[in-house]
Amino acid sequence: MSKTFFDSVKNNRERNSCKKCEKSCKCGKPYTYNKIPEEEIQAGSNEISELFTRFCNGVKDGLYEEEDYVKYTYVLDEIILRMDRRTAYYNIFNSYTVNELKTLALLVYWILKLKPYHIKEDKIIRLDVFLRRSSEVNERFAAFLVFNMLVDYGRINKSEILKVQYQESYEKFRKELIYSFRYRCFTIESMIMLMESITTESITKYREIKQ
Repeated sequence: MSKTFFDSVKNNRERNSCKKCEKSCKCGKPYTYNKIPEEEIQAGSNEISELFTRFCNGVKDGLYEEEDYVKYTYVLDEIILRMDRRTAYYNIFNSYTVNELKTLALLVYWILKLKPYHIKEDKIIRLDVFLRRSSEVNERFAAFLVFNMLVDYGRINKSEILKVQYQESYEKFRKELIYSFRYRCFTIESMIMLMESITTESITKYREIKQ
């Protein structure tokens, strides 16, 4: 995740800390959420759009062409707002450090929940496999974010999981993640736990665990 998101987290802490208690609110004083500024919402929304472009460009079979999908900008804005609200909740009431993994978990959770991207009706391909994959665009985008961001954070060694002996484990793990994002229920807390559990080792040993 880039500087935009972490600037927002830092600014959230400054906007929503209890001045009397410095950070975590223990004084019982009524709390009012201080909304994230519109320019920060726009910056976060733009960054999600840029990540979606990277996702589409990285799919080699041409199924995900960015112009084939409708982007609901107001939903992207809502995702940033909800991430900010949850960050404020953690800062004030839980003394929770919102690090990069928790920020990623919040982003993925709200993308899956609000589904900002939809295929255009005139672009629907009437073949089951393509129709299914097109309808899974948000789940596949979320999985793309998980793998790429965890590589950026040093949690996953990309060159290791792409070795020939681990390719089957990686592919099974990726498919299971997409399936889980589409059909299983997550809370924010369980999403955070999932992000914290994914490592190079958990992927390379996935085939052994499943067997």
